[in-house]
Amino acid sequence: MTPALSSIHPDALPFSCGQGEPLVLLVHGWTSSPLEMRPLAEPLAKKAECIVPLLKGHGTRVEDLMWVKWTEHLDQLIDIYDKNAGAKRPVILCGVSYGALLTLHLCLHRPVKALVWLAPFFSSTEKILGIPSINWARFLPPFPLNLNKKGPGPLYDPVASLAHFAYASMPLPGLRSLSHCAQLARKSVGQITLPTLLIHSRKDLTADYMQSKKLFEKLGSAHKKFLLLEKSNHIITLDQEQALVVKTCTQFLDPLIT
Repeated sequence: MTPALSSIHPDALPFSCGQGEPLVLLVHGWTSSPLEMRPLAEPLAKKAECIVPLLKGHGTRVEDLMWVKWTEHLDQLIDIYDKNAGAKRPVILCGVSYGALLTLHLCLHRPVKALVWLAPFFSSTEKILGIPSINWARFLPPFPLNLNKKGPGPLYDPVASLAHFAYASMPLPGLRSLSHCAQLARKSVGQITLPTLLIHSRKDLTADYMQSKKLFEKLGSAHKKFLLLEKSNHIITLDQEQALVVKTCTQFLDPLIT
């Protein structure tokens, strides 16, 4: 059930912009909000209609995300696609972190013209006994617990960090589901033949950029580009190299939405 707008945090509201023929669906990360996609949606809206949904269980309180499975988010995106795409309308998918994984799964179910993956959460930077911590999550018991996030946060820019809306903790059952989503995404990368842009930062404290680089090589796409950032943390659409991220995305997509 979609929460009433009055119950959604004002910095987490879904939005749309632009009226062009192409449709760009932009998907935010897990425990985060549509706000992180606005810097990219607004310039793309000059030539396309951009839809930035609020994923189920987000934007309210972390308890609402507790039992939400990744497949429910995929179904939500499929529903948005089916209601807006039309028979011949070109569709481009952009996702940050977990949102990038959802776009990967979506393009295996519906026709898509191109993909943009921003710091995709294929694997975690944090390791436990040499194994990415997210891989351990699917073996944890599905207790209704919230785990506090550790570390300095997903942004190095202090101003952007203060303005960014996200939950301060992670629901354990949802983390298990996220782990499963990432595992299936890693196995499915080789099936992708669409034009794909992947941008990741060497200093990402959340998602492992080396895993992204490795999986990028497995893409079956003839038209693909990988950009490695040097100064940003995880949410690269809001961090210190935001201008470079937006410029690279618009330049990559411009020939496809003109």
